[in-house]
Amino acid sequence: MGGKANGNGRGIVGRGANVIVVTGASSDMGREFVQQIAYWAAVGRVDADEIWVIARREERLRGLVGSVPVTVRPVALDLADADGLETYRGLLVEKRPNIVMLANCAGFGRMDHFENVPLGDELAMVDLNVKAPVAMVSHSLPYMRAGSRIMNLCSISGFLPCPYINVYAATKAFMVSWSRALGRELAHRGIKVTAACPYWVRTEFFDRAQPKPGERRPFHNFVGIMDARAVVRQIIEDTFHGRALSLPGWPAKVIFAATKLLPVRALMWSQLRLQELDGRP
Repeated sequence: MGGKANGNGRGIVGRGANVIVVTGASSDMGREFVQQIAYWAAVGRVDADEIWVIARREERLRGLVGSVPVTVRPVALDLADADGLETYRGLLVEKRPNIVMLANCAGFGRMDHFENVPLGDELAMVDLNVKAPVAMVSHSLPYMRAGSRIMNLCSISGFLPCPYINVYAATKAFMVSWSRALGRELAHRGIKVTAACPYWVRTEFFDRAQPKPGERRPFHNFVGIMDARAVVRQIIEDTFHGRALSLPGWPAKVIFAATKLLPVRALMWSQLRLQELDGRP
């Protein structure tokens, strides 16, 4: 990959450090991803000089410095904002890194009846869960070479409509479809794309996604919820192996198989019964 960059930046050769870029790194799956991928970088499984950790909360990002066996560069940005994405692009132009892995972990959801969720929250989900990873990949690709990896944190909900978390599930459906098609397009460059589709994972996600204490909560049962450490471990392994789809844990595999066998109405009915959903507004 050499020569002059064209108008959209394709063809840039990085001259700086080998870096791993992780978004949503201040909490949840993103933070766990940083902690685990740093270990693999330290033992040479992935050739990285530093990890760029991206999220809004700078104090949490700084807490990662010195806590993992690889150099960490905190980059405090709001990826739901166009200015934040432009700042990331400018940092790439300045540092010209070789991006060996991009992990798009940033995202959030809201669990409630659609009529109860403010429109601003729904649109912010689209901005962070869809627009941000598309922009991150677009800005990062000129600095990636053969052997680089892209991991997009999707969800098993991307394979079926999910009442009462419908916009979140729809953003993940976009991410699954886009990731799989993108991987096919980038095959000629030797860049692998993995769509990671876990089931419920025990993180802070639920504290932010559920209505406030005292308010009606539509979701009452998260049977089969998984530990973040085990889920991320499997996602990283699948990413290293260049798998287009990562289904960590048996619940994700069962649901994926069910989406191939059952009609959508049956899948939604099963979800409502399994999670004891209270669908009242």
